[in-house]
Amino acid sequence: MSWKKSTELMDTIRHYANFPATGVSLRQMVQFGERPSVGTLFRASQFLSEELPIRLAHRVQELQELPDGLGDMPSIGRVRDWYAQSFEEITTLPKPTLSSEIRDRLLKPQNGKNSRILSEATKNPSINQGQYRSQLHHNNHDHGENRKNALKRYYSAGDDTNDWPPELNDYNTRFSKTLEKIKRRHDSVVTTVAQGILEYKRKRQRMQIDHNIQAFLDRFYMSRIGIRMLIGQHIALTDQRAHSDPTYVGIICTKTNVRDLAQEAIENARFVCE
Repeated sequence: MSWKKSTELMDTIRHYANFPATGVSLRQMVQFGERPSVGTLFRASQFLSEELPIRLAHRVQELQELPDGLGDMPSIGRVRDWYAQSFEEITTLPKPTLSSEIRDRLLKPQNGKNSRILSEATKNPSINQGQYRSQLHHNNHDHGENRKNALKRYYSAGDDTNDWPPELNDYNTRFSKTLEKIKRRHDSVVTTVAQGILEYKRKRQRMQIDHNIQAFLDRFYMSRIGIRMLIGQHIALTDQRAHSDPTYVGIICTKTNVRDLAQEAIENARFVCE
């Protein structure tokens, strides 16, 4: 049975698209994921259950508003439906019913020598303010409030001194499996979007795309990297509890040689271009 989007779902997506995405840095991911537990993973699940729908909603909205009929291409429509379906699966995943005591523990900051306040995300200097519609916008009047709300939504280490109820572990497992299914669904997004561009060129009888479409592709693929990073990190942290590697925190290698990676990327790009 094929999936079909409903009017109610699209209304919900438009609502979520009004909210800005919350920036998350690699440093924050490493600090948070160094000691994954049922409690920390649940807090991460709670954050992602809010953050991923916002990011997915922005992509659905943009795919609906593409210029010059690009959004009417069959392959683009297929990708748009994938994002909408993933949005629906996350937002409709049942959450556990928790006692007030457990909720208080989840909100309680971690105490002791291992406690820490996670670093703030550093602004990307290569991205101009307002360049992306999903960015957090602020002015002199609302800067403090927006900043507070954004930081408040980011998951942080809390009180893990006692055992957690099995409902939390069950939700963590279900949420991770949902993310795995979404990740597999989106594996072919790049090639499918490329197919959509080819369909557009054939229909318009053009060899090139204009700067508006190129700007969309840049935004779309940058967002895709961020979404897959969040999903991949959470899946890896869930799995890391059973398969620990001291040089990795989730999918992040703390011993990465950036120079070697950059050189490898250069060689790969040279090979493709030749």
